[in-house]
Amino acid sequence: MAEAKYRAALQLRIARHGLTHIDTATVLDSIVRLYAAQGRWQEAETFCRYELAAYEKSAGKDHIETTKATLRMANVLTGLGRASEAEVLARQVVDRLTKEFGADNSNLTQPRHELCKALFQQEKFAELEPLLRQNIAAQEKSLAPNSANLVAGITMLSYAVLNQGRSQEALDLLNRLAEVHERSPLSPQSLENLLGTRAAALWMLGQKEAAVAELARSQDQTELLQTFSPGAERERAEMFLSRSTGYELAIDWQAQLKNIPQLFAAMERAKARTFLDELKLKNIDLLAGISPQDRQLLTQQEEKLRRELTAVETRFNELPELPPIAPAAEMQKRKDAAAEVLAARDALYQHFARLRSASPVYRELIQSKTGNVTLEQVQGRLGEGELLLSYSVGENQSYVVCVRKDSAQFHRLELDEATAKTLGARAGDLNDETLVTTLLDKTAGVLGMISNPKRKSEDASGKLAALWTALIPAAEKAQITSGEVKRLVIIPDGALALLPFETLVVENDTKPQYLLDVGPPIAYAPSAAVLLNLVDRPVVSATDLKLFTLGDPTYAPPVAADPLDRTLAAVRTIDRFRAGLSRLPFTAQESSWVRQHLEKIGFSTVRVTEAKATEAAIRQHAPGKQIIHFACHGMADQSYGNFFGSLAIAPGRAGDSRDDGFLSMAEIYDLDLTGCELAILSACETNYGPQQKGEGVWALSRGFLVAGSRRVVASNWVVDDRAGATLISLFAGHLALAGKDSTARDYATALHKAKKEVRKDERWQQPFYWSSLVLVGPK
Repeated sequence: MAEAKYRAALQLRIARHGLTHIDTATVLDSIVRLYAAQGRWQEAETFCRYELAAYEKSAGKDHIETTKATLRMANVLTGLGRASEAEVLARQVVDRLTKEFGADNSNLTQPRHELCKALFQQEKFAELEPLLRQNIAAQEKSLAPNSANLVAGITMLSYAVLNQGRSQEALDLLNRLAEVHERSPLSPQSLENLLGTRAAALWMLGQKEAAVAELARSQDQTELLQTFSPGAERERAEMFLSRSTGYELAIDWQAQLKNIPQLFAAMERAKARTFLDELKLKNIDLLAGISPQDRQLLTQQEEKLRRELTAVETRFNELPELPPIAPAAEMQKRKDAAAEVLAARDALYQHFARLRSASPVYRELIQSKTGNVTLEQVQGRLGEGELLLSYSVGENQSYVVCVRKDSAQFHRLELDEATAKTLGARAGDLNDETLVTTLLDKTAGVLGMISNPKRKSEDASGKLAALWTALIPAAEKAQITSGEVKRLVIIPDGALALLPFETLVVENDTKPQYLLDVGPPIAYAPSAAVLLNLVDRPVVSATDLKLFTLGDPTYAPPVAADPLDRTLAAVRTIDRFRAGLSRLPFTAQESSWVRQHLEKIGFSTVRVTEAKATEAAIRQHAPGKQIIHFACHGMADQSYGNFFGSLAIAPGRAGDSRDDGFLSMAEIYDLDLTGCELAILSACETNYGPQQKGEGVWALSRGFLVAGSRRVVASNWVVDDRAGATLISLFAGHLALAGKDSTARDYATALHKAKKEVRKDERWQQPFYWSSLVLVGPK
């Protein structure tokens, strides 16, 4: 609520004095401090630049308040990781104050500390150490020897010393801080840094068990900090990502110790943390505990923001087509409309994030510790012939743990010379950068090749064969392709979350032979903990056979845009998608086929098509269904964690922001899918979105799992209308063969068989047609 009050005060100051008045600058300063404390560095930078300009204009460049604002800007830039820029500003302040007060003046303590932070971030440890010692000595003159105010400087010094090879000296410094903590408990962030650095010193001194224990304690503090971070799951995931180094270190250490159960546990601890939190929030009223007045106000604010967003999107989409050479006024009108859309999107998302920050229920639930699953627990759920491959993709090295019912091994993933050459990488450890380039490069990325029907299979087959070599250990290759492995479960990491493993090429002589051709059925999950959470959801009654299927929605007529009109570049892909939807003729047939297959085994069906395929119909009919099926357009959005990614359906009531024809991620979260065994998302990009290390993919499939579905079939890229409809029909047919008992259905095998049958058609032999749809969740 403090933010809202500061924002209101700022508007009053600007209205009364203007943006560059000194009174306005003081409010701007409060907002900058608030955002910095919350780690919202990009927003802090924007307001800090206004603050600095206001002080320079109203008080002058040499005024003390301008100097303070310059120092705050250095702090913000360090927070943004732009340490070289921060160093320049911090040096300016240090030099100015040294000339004015002398080098020993206490006024230089904070400026020197900001300079130290910038040098630290750039790993200029030799330059950093004397400056830190000077600052600590200056502080010790006015503080007690073990004052908590010395913690930040001494922690930084210990790290600088450690990185210059003086491990024992670093440990001695850290032990001094441990004594400070015993007298006066440190903040979670200070304690996190202390324990993490102490763990590194212990490891370098050969005290490895103690190091592992200390690093685990540091991670406890990281997770405590994550629960207090503001915003929604995306913001907490970003905070976690900024501290991923400690988690990678824990994985590397356990690999070096060859402790497979602890290695698996360390890998699990680094995965899908906010996803697990969201699963706990099912059917929880986030406004509980908020006063009726505030509850009503928040609800009204959200509805207002939704209406405003719908209105500006409508205005943008209704703009007339521009000629190749358009008047400047018309070009500007389109740009202004695009800016309105982006601003309205941002306002709605920020409201969503603030609501979660303010919700006592939300805070209480995410602060309840999420238990990590153990290797033993996972093995207890695996059947005979099942193999689980759990990956960890690191900045420097990567691992895979191969888990069977009665055994487990791990392997460090490395590239030999030939494999590295094929992938265009260096031989040695396979790392995150190599995988991102191999899979996502705009011109030569494997995913771009196999998701494009115009590209020949041979274009990507060499790299897919190299990935088969790099990602699957030799012993597992033989078992997977010989039929010894009956089912494969993939727990990906990093960019691997976007790769359908069925496309890996196991033989590449005359024609590529894919893993689909010779391997077992495959299921995917963002983490083992998420997978077991889904497995343990209550099973619906075997007699409660209900299907909801939606297909062939009636879309608004597409708005034509001239290909030479470059003003559309100001609007994201999602907005252009909303303005140009075309009819999908085979989705009606697909919906009908799914219904026919399942009604044969006793399912009762609600089917909506054309103008009736609305959001209102979904909210009315999807709850209580064992299987739900959507055949429509879909679109991922790379901003805000795919918050505005949508299933595109028929628009409902005019002016109703919740029935505008776009079922977004946030709206999917709100669906009640309790008891749903399967959600089939036969639409483009429903298992695609922003990829974030530690979380996987922010995809619409995630929304349906959070909403209650036990498993999802979703797409990694564009789905061909006819091939996709055929595949889903075959899939539904194989499911029907298992009969009425939902526990007897093998969803992974049914999808596997359907893909193989589609691949037999000469038109659809390329991976584009059969590999996009994957099963996320239990088999």
